[in-house]
Amino acid sequence: KVTLKFSDADSDVLQARIEAQTLDMALVFEDHFVPNFSRHPIFRQRLYLVAREPLAGCRGVVRLEQVAKLPLVLPPLPKHRRIVIDRAFEAAGLAPNIIVETDAALSELSAVRSGVGSSIFNAGTFENVYPGAFAEPLLIEPPIFLTCSLVSSIDFPLTHAGEAVKNVLIRFVEDQITANTRPGAELI
Repeated sequence: KVTLKFSDADSDVLQARIEAQTLDMALVFEDHFVPNFSRHPIFRQRLYLVAREPLAGCRGVVRLEQVAKLPLVLPPLPKHRRIVIDRAFEAAGLAPNIIVETDAALSELSAVRSGVGSSIFNAGTFENVYPGAFAEPLLIEPPIFLTCSLVSSIDFPLTHAGEAVKNVLIRFVEDQITANTRPGAELI
């Protein structure tokens, strides 16, 4: 008998649950690949600037230099998304103007929706969860990416049933990306 239980949390929490053996596998966004997981990278996801109101003069794309001037609401270190964001700013010789840090993505989006600041997310649309709450997300140039991988414990291999579920999940995600349901995503 196989029981599927779905959990929704950020990638860092899901990976910690795999290490604690309270979760068998997870789809996570990551940038640096730690060796304590078995992983199957599926797609790369571009990061977007998410703002409540449209940015003047920006249509579809915003330069990182412009983003550096905006008040930002971001996750704290050592969250994967924050690490890749900080690395992009550092590589460009820029410093982000971080005014709020929150470790909950919903709180981050609520702050943006309230007008506290903008954020940088690995999602190109929020219409399915917050219709009309944000301006159209803007691709950041130069591009910033996170990789979506299916991960599981390297120390405790999946059962045959677990491997079957893993294969179904990978095919499902690949089909969704191929169908272009996730803006800014490209299969690996």
